[in-house]
Amino acid sequence: MPLVQRSIWWVLLLTGPFAVQGQDAVSFPAAFVGKWQGQLHWYADGKVQQVPVQLHIAATDSGFYHWQLQYGTEGNDVRPYALLPVDAAAGHWRMDERNSIVLDCWWKGNKLHSVFSLNQVTIMATYWLQQGNLYLEYTSFGRNAITHSGGTGIAPAVESYKVLSRQHAVLRKQP
Repeated sequence: MPLVQRSIWWVLLLTGPFAVQGQDAVSFPAAFVGKWQGQLHWYADGKVQQVPVQLHIAATDSGFYHWQLQYGTEGNDVRPYALLPVDAAAGHWRMDERNSIVLDCWWKGNKLHSVFSLNQVTIMATYWLQQGNLYLEYTSFGRNAITHSGGTGIAPAVESYKVLSRQHAVLRKQP
């Protein structure tokens, strides 16, 4: 397939209105409820760090979910968030960090996605269940494009960004 045709195909794939069959196969967020634990691997600047991580998710009578992250073993970095439905049927949720920061989240393709920026960094956070484990991944990248290409003829203008770090964990459900 010629390069121009591939570019157009990717633009249509990323922006076109496609119906996804079976998108809600995982019951979100009910299937995520529980206490999860594992190791977070943080890849940045050619180094790898490992940090214990826990995620506790619980339903409330008020219609939202407690979503508490804990990094480390001492409990000194505990983040008690609240997951709030905005339009659950459309997959729209909000993560309230309970410190005036609220992040929009989207349930798409059996994964919870959130993309947000702070300072000069954009972070994409993704959570999903696979084979009985809960996976989390955070990818951060610079907000300023490092390469600009395309934009001639029928090729769309494309910007690419530097990946700054990746954090990845596989969490196992605790009794």
